[in-house]
Amino acid sequence: ASLITNAVEGQILFFAGDLAGSEESLHRTIDLDGNFWLSHLFMRRLYLKRGEYEDAAAAARKAAELSGGSSEAIATAAVAEAMAGRSDEARKLLGELSERAKHRYVPSYTVAQVHLALGDVDKALELLERALNDKEALMVFLKVEPKWDAVRNDPRFVIMLERMRFN
Repeated sequence: ASLITNAVEGQILFFAGDLAGSEESLHRTIDLDGNFWLSHLFMRRLYLKRGEYEDAAAAARKAAELSGGSSEAIATAAVAEAMAGRSDEARKLLGELSERAKHRYVPSYTVAQVHLALGDVDKALELLERALNDKEALMVFLKVEPKWDAVRNDPRFVIMLERMRFN
Protein backbone atom coordinates (compact mmCIF):
# COMPACT_ATOMS: atom_id res chain seq x y z
CA ALA A 1 0.00 0.00 0.00
CA SER A 2 1.09 3.57 -0.56
CA LEU A 3 2.12 6.05 2.11
CA ILE A 4 -0.93 8.24 1.62
CA THR A 5 -3.28 5.24 1.66
CA ASN A 6 -1.82 3.97 4.95
CA ALA A 7 -1.87 7.44 6.53
CA VAL A 8 -5.45 8.16 5.49
CA GLU A 9 -6.47 4.69 6.68
CA GLY A 10 -4.96 5.58 10.05
CA GLN A 11 -6.91 8.82 10.15
CA ILE A 12 -10.20 7.13 9.19
CA LEU A 13 -9.70 4.42 11.81
CA PHE A 14 -9.02 7.14 14.40
CA PHE A 15 -12.27 8.94 13.57
CA ALA A 16 -14.09 5.60 13.66
CA GLY A 17 -12.84 5.05 17.22
CA ASP A 18 -10.40 2.24 16.38
CA LEU A 19 -7.37 3.75 18.09
CA ALA A 20 -5.33 0.53 18.01
CA GLY A 21 -5.96 0.06 14.29
CA SER A 22 -5.17 3.70 13.64
CA GLU A 23 -1.88 3.48 15.51
CA GLU A 24 -0.91 0.28 13.70
CA SER A 25 -1.63 1.82 10.30
CA LEU A 26 0.27 5.02 11.10
CA HIS A 27 3.28 3.16 12.51
CA ARG A 28 3.30 1.02 9.35
CA THR A 29 3.40 4.26 7.33
CA ILE A 30 6.25 5.68 9.43
CA ASP A 31 8.14 2.39 9.03
CA LEU A 32 7.79 2.69 5.25
CA ASP A 33 9.02 6.30 5.25
CA GLY A 34 9.77 8.19 8.44
CA ASN A 35 9.90 11.44 6.48
CA PHE A 36 6.28 11.30 5.31
CA TRP A 37 4.94 14.25 7.26
CA LEU A 38 1.23 13.37 7.21
CA SER A 39 1.80 10.22 9.25
CA HIS A 40 3.35 12.33 12.03
CA LEU A 41 0.56 14.89 11.77
CA PHE A 42 -2.05 12.16 12.14
CA MET A 43 -0.14 10.43 14.99
CA ARG A 44 -0.41 13.57 17.07
CA ARG A 45 -4.19 13.00 17.23
CA LEU A 46 -3.66 9.67 18.96
CA TYR A 47 -1.20 11.21 21.40
CA LEU A 48 -3.57 14.08 22.21
CA LYS A 49 -6.48 11.67 22.69
CA ARG A 50 -4.39 9.66 25.16
CA GLY A 51 -3.16 12.78 26.98
CA GLU A 52 0.42 12.25 25.81
CA TYR A 53 1.06 15.93 25.18
CA GLU A 54 4.85 15.75 24.91
CA ASP A 55 4.60 13.08 22.21
CA ALA A 56 1.83 15.05 20.47
CA ALA A 57 3.94 18.21 20.41
CA ALA A 58 6.97 16.29 19.13
CA ALA A 59 4.94 14.62 16.36
CA ALA A 60 3.41 17.95 15.32
CA ARG A 61 6.81 19.67 15.31
CA LYS A 62 8.22 16.85 13.19
CA ALA A 63 5.29 17.18 10.77
CA ALA A 64 5.89 20.95 10.57
CA GLU A 65 9.58 20.41 9.88
CA LEU A 66 9.08 17.68 7.28
CA SER A 67 6.26 19.55 5.53
CA GLY A 68 8.23 22.74 5.16
CA GLY A 69 6.04 24.51 7.70
CA SER A 70 2.46 23.30 7.27
CA SER A 71 0.07 25.68 9.06
CA GLU A 72 -1.92 22.71 10.35
CA ALA A 73 1.22 21.15 11.83
CA ILE A 74 2.26 24.42 13.50
CA ALA A 75 -1.26 24.86 14.88
CA THR A 76 -1.40 21.35 16.26
CA ALA A 77 1.99 21.83 17.89
CA ALA A 78 0.53 24.94 19.54
CA VAL A 79 -2.49 22.92 20.72
CA ALA A 80 -0.24 20.26 22.23
CA GLU A 81 1.88 22.92 23.95
CA ALA A 82 -1.25 24.56 25.40
CA MET A 83 -2.57 21.21 26.61
CA ALA A 84 0.80 20.48 28.20
CA GLY A 85 0.45 23.73 30.16
CA ARG A 86 2.95 25.71 28.10
CA SER A 87 0.65 28.51 26.98
CA ASP A 88 3.56 30.89 26.32
CA GLU A 89 4.98 28.48 23.74
CA ALA A 90 1.49 27.98 22.27
CA ARG A 91 1.04 31.77 21.97
CA LYS A 92 4.44 32.04 20.28
CA LEU A 93 3.36 29.50 17.66
CA LEU A 94 0.03 31.32 17.29
CA GLY A 95 2.05 34.47 16.57
CA GLU A 96 3.93 32.56 13.85
CA LEU A 97 0.62 31.66 12.26
CA SER A 98 -0.54 35.28 12.43
CA GLU A 99 2.67 36.45 10.74
CA ARG A 100 2.32 33.76 8.09
CA ALA A 101 -1.27 34.83 7.40
CA LYS A 102 0.01 38.25 6.32
CA HIS A 103 1.77 36.64 3.35
CA ARG A 104 -0.09 33.43 2.58
CA TYR A 105 -3.28 31.57 3.28
CA VAL A 106 -3.78 30.17 6.79
CA PRO A 107 -7.17 28.49 7.30
CA SER A 108 -9.37 29.97 10.02
CA TYR A 109 -10.17 26.40 11.10
CA THR A 110 -6.49 25.84 11.81
CA VAL A 111 -6.14 28.97 13.95
CA ALA A 112 -9.43 28.31 15.75
CA GLN A 113 -8.08 25.11 17.32
CA VAL A 114 -5.22 27.02 18.94
CA HIS A 115 -7.57 29.60 20.45
CA LEU A 116 -9.76 26.83 21.83
CA ALA A 117 -6.77 25.04 23.39
CA LEU A 118 -5.78 28.35 24.99
CA GLY A 119 -9.27 28.72 26.45
CA ASP A 120 -10.57 31.48 24.17
CA VAL A 121 -13.84 29.81 23.19
CA ASP A 122 -15.40 32.95 21.70
CA LYS A 123 -12.47 33.57 19.34
CA ALA A 124 -12.35 29.88 18.38
CA LEU A 125 -16.05 29.84 17.48
CA GLU A 126 -15.74 33.14 15.63
CA LEU A 127 -12.95 31.65 13.52
CA LEU A 128 -14.93 28.43 12.93
CA GLU A 129 -17.84 30.56 11.74
CA ARG A 130 -15.48 32.29 9.31
CA ALA A 131 -14.19 28.88 8.17
CA LEU A 132 -17.76 27.74 7.56
CA ASN A 133 -18.60 30.89 5.58
CA ASP A 134 -15.40 30.49 3.56
CA LYS A 135 -16.21 26.81 2.94
CA GLU A 136 -12.82 25.64 4.21
CA ALA A 137 -12.14 22.00 3.41
CA LEU A 138 -11.18 21.00 6.96
CA MET A 139 -14.71 21.81 8.15
CA VAL A 140 -15.73 18.34 6.90
CA PHE A 141 -14.10 16.99 10.10
CA LEU A 142 -16.04 19.26 12.45
CA LYS A 143 -18.42 16.59 13.73
CA VAL A 144 -15.83 13.86 14.32
CA GLU A 145 -12.64 15.74 15.26
CA PRO A 146 -12.04 15.37 19.03
CA LYS A 147 -10.36 18.79 19.24
CA TRP A 148 -13.85 20.34 19.22
CA ASP A 149 -15.24 18.21 22.07
CA ALA A 150 -15.02 21.12 24.52
CA VAL A 151 -17.56 23.14 22.48
CA ARG A 152 -19.85 20.37 21.21
CA ASN A 153 -22.70 21.56 23.45
CA ASP A 154 -22.19 25.26 22.79
CA PRO A 155 -25.28 26.50 20.91
CA ARG A 156 -23.08 28.35 18.39
CA PHE A 157 -21.28 25.09 17.54
CA VAL A 158 -24.54 23.15 17.32
CA ILE A 159 -25.90 25.74 14.89
CA MET A 160 -22.79 25.37 12.71
CA LEU A 161 -23.29 21.60 12.58
CA GLU A 162 -26.93 22.15 11.66
CA ARG A 163 -25.97 24.61 8.91
CA MET A 164 -23.63 21.94 7.54
CA ARG A 165 -26.44 19.38 7.88
CA PHE A 166 -24.26 17.30 10.23
CA ASN A 167 -26.95 17.08 12.96
